[in-house]
Amino acid sequence: MCSEPAEDQILVTLVPAPGIEMLIDKAYGCQPTEVQFFNEVNQEYVSYYWAFDDPESGIENFSNDPSPIHIYENPGLYNVYLTLTNAVTGCSADYSFTDFVQVFENPQADFRPVPEVADIIDPDILFSDLSIDAVSWFWQFGDGAISFNSNPTHVYHEIGIFDVNLLVTSEDGCIDTITHPIEINPVHTFYAPTAFFPRPQGFYEENGFWTPEATGVSDCSTCYDLYIFDRWGEIIFETHEFYGHNPSEENRWNGRVRNHGKIVQNGVYTWYVELVDINGKEHIYIGPVTVLR
Repeated sequence: MCSEPAEDQILVTLVPAPGIEMLIDKAYGCQPTEVQFFNEVNQEYVSYYWAFDDPESGIENFSNDPSPIHIYENPGLYNVYLTLTNAVTGCSADYSFTDFVQVFENPQADFRPVPEVADIIDPDILFSDLSIDAVSWFWQFGDGAISFNSNPTHVYHEIGIFDVNLLVTSEDGCIDTITHPIEINPVHTFYAPTAFFPRPQGFYEENGFWTPEATGVSDCSTCYDLYIFDRWGEIIFETHEFYGHNPSEENRWNGRVRNHGKIVQNGVYTWYVELVDINGKEHIYIGPVTVLR
């Protein structure tokens, strides 16, 4: 014989899984791109486990921070995964966000100057662009000049070493930059007047003095010697400093013996110069100069 049916009540409580409202400070950028993730749903006793789809970042590919920051070093589209777990109930929820972050590849800036070393006589430099994925160019030539051309030519007007900087931009707005030095060297030239008109004392017209004109003369105590001889081979003037380096009246000839007394007689005198140029090469120059009174 069966007993009376028994009845009872059981209270079942359904706990909702942890919720999420995902936000990020930016969804795309150029490499490297730093992204911060946020969950706008405030929940107590919830633990976070993020996976950033970036295995090359090693342990940085994962985080338990509620609002983590991750740096994507390499270009590509990245999924983001998040597991939320309620520490009290043990309930969890998995979320995935497909193609959530995009990182654009940077262009590669590069160029070749032709030539890399030039002189002030021929200072035209052609800059050949070798960049990859560039759509715009910004050149700074190191002397204040700029260009937006892809393969510009630039003329330098001064000697020296100039750092040329190229900044390129890709179609995604990413940039890269590179710097190469350009060297513009002085050139040694030499010219000596063949005649001049000495002036009386107190008159200082430039054509009343005689001195060679030169460029690229080394500036040292033993790098320059100038002698002027009369018809008998006697030294009537000498200096051991180039007037272009030290523009003293003692370093150019005023038409007098040792630059003192009366002007020498009209006639042809011989000058002799030994010098060392900026490249360390020695030069000897000899010639006539006619004194006209």
